[in-house]
Amino acid sequence: MEKNETIKTYLCALIISLEKKEQVLIKLISITKKQKIALEAQPPNLEEFKLEVSNKEVLIKEINELDIQFESLFHKVKAYVPDVATDYALEIKKMQEMVPRVVELGVTLRGLEQQNKMKLELISTTRAKEVVNVKKSSKSVAECYRAIHNLKDNKTWLDQKK
Repeated sequence: MEKNETIKTYLCALIISLEKKEQVLIKLISITKKQKIALEAQPPNLEEFKLEVSNKEVLIKEINELDIQFESLFHKVKAYVPDVATDYALEIKKMQEMVPRVVELGVTLRGLEQQNKMKLELISTTRAKEVVNVKKSSKSVAECYRAIHNLKDNKTWLDQKK
């Protein structure tokens, strides 16, 4: 009887772990969507984007811990599950329903992250080009002023033009 109680405890812990992971993934998706909005703003709001990074780091650590706990518990109970599958059919069915939802949330999160990464790279490239253009413009303006200054100083050239 004690073995069955232990198995039930492990199965309940696995369900709780999946539920927590689902909630954390939902939070991560929400934060990633906020970051997407910040990147799509005109001009992009990189400060708002950066503010959410630390929040995401905490949640990602939590997911990693949940994954480690889940795997540890799963390895302890997986050998016994076929023997007691009928006794714990509800718990097993609930886990079977939750796993695809958690996987789908993970895929959604990866897709959003990929979109944000591409937008961030585009912004970075655009900003780099703007910096180069500003440097070129500054250099051109400086050369123009230098040329005008040289024209004023070089009165013989002005006299020749008359």
